[in-house]
Amino acid sequence: MALSKIQSESLNLADNYDFTGTVTGAGVGKVLQVVQATTSSNASTGGPWADTGLSAAITLSSSSNKVLIMVTQPITFTISTSAARDSYMKLLRGSTDLATSKQQWDIYIGSFTADNFIYSINYLDSPNTTNATTYKTQFMVSGGTCDIYAQKGGSSQSQITLMEIEA
Repeated sequence: MALSKIQSESLNLADNYDFTGTVTGAGVGKVLQVVQATTSSNASTGGPWADTGLSAAITLSSSSNKVLIMVTQPITFTISTSAARDSYMKLLRGSTDLATSKQQWDIYIGSFTADNFIYSINYLDSPNTTNATTYKTQFMVSGGTCDIYAQKGGSSQSQITLMEIEA
């Protein structure tokens, strides 16, 4: 195929142009829709995973498309027992675990409070469905009890953003 260089100062977009050949890969990677949800609800957990109240649902236009999930969750929590503890936030699609964020705390002086500690997860998912798909987060602390504040003393809110990416 021969290439021609157009010698022109401008391109008149009102003109009609004919193109021949095949364009492949056009559209792949486009963001087709964006869904965002926020919460400022509170939760408590005494060991097992507890819902944080943050969730969003998306319905894909094609089962081959992907979902880019971005979670930012400032959580203030109080651990009521002393010892080394781990805190976790995880992302789920329905009841399926997708990703987990972990922090370790060495607490040896009674209770401990972490103010507006930011947990974040970015994950590219392939749900392979055109049914409505719900994503949510859960939180847990190992040992002891924990009160979770999705928003406390500030304007930070927990948010989840879902983007449908064309495959």
